[in-house]
Amino acid sequence: MSDIIDGALRAISAATTDRAAQQAFATVGLAFKAERARAKDRGAWDRVTPQSVIAAIQWCAKHNLHPGASPPVMYLVPQSGELQPRITHVGLATLAARVGARLRTVPVAVGDEVEVDFGLVVKHRRATLEADPERIEDLLGVIVCVDYRDGSGEVRLWVPRSVILQARAASRSKGGPWQSHPVQMARAAAIRAAARRGDFTVEGMMLPEEPEAIEVTAAPSRPASALAAAEARMLEAQPELWDGAPEAIEAAAGAAQEAR
Repeated sequence: MSDIIDGALRAISAATTDRAAQQAFATVGLAFKAERARAKDRGAWDRVTPQSVIAAIQWCAKHNLHPGASPPVMYLVPQSGELQPRITHVGLATLAARVGARLRTVPVAVGDEVEVDFGLVVKHRRATLEADPERIEDLLGVIVCVDYRDGSGEVRLWVPRSVILQARAASRSKGGPWQSHPVQMARAAAIRAAARRGDFTVEGMMLPEEPEAIEVTAAPSRPASALAAAEARMLEAQPELWDGAPEAIEAAAGAAQEAR
């Protein structure tokens, strides 16, 4: 697996002359190796395709979110031969914080007293002082709290369990973090759901594309010089302007496969 990661890093770094970009990719690569070393099922890691490793490295560098943080901002999950990034609610809150907004989530347990008015939580009282619920079955919903830092106070948005179950059902990973960290995944799903339905907007914040929807595809070829320039620009640009340069993935996949 280390050979695959090293091969992917060489291929990606060769597509740009920007030393900062190369360093960013190298940092991600080290985090990937550490995550694989901690994994319980290393065999699943060793069966992932080089293309998915390249796509995951680029995704992490694009959003500057790495595995191994505490609390975790994202996970790497080997699933059906692909290495898939999964962003947590902490990761989504991190992206918001970069543009000056504070997000937090409050899991509401079955039995809690909660009053909702037009999608806004006006009252929440815990039925017990015990820790947060640990199972989806114990979850009534999630409150997404948004503090815009403009003195207007905090908005508390309600996301019911039904919406979270829909997100879980749509996930390509029926096990993985939905099984090992169900409430954390529910929190991330709640933030994403609230953003999608337009309940809050933060200028400059871009929710990452669905990690589960990452696909490695070929694109029309461009001259090598233009490709290098594009790769250099994408690390300098804001995330919403970032170009994944999928044609680079195609070339890098071959190099990574040779290193395997």
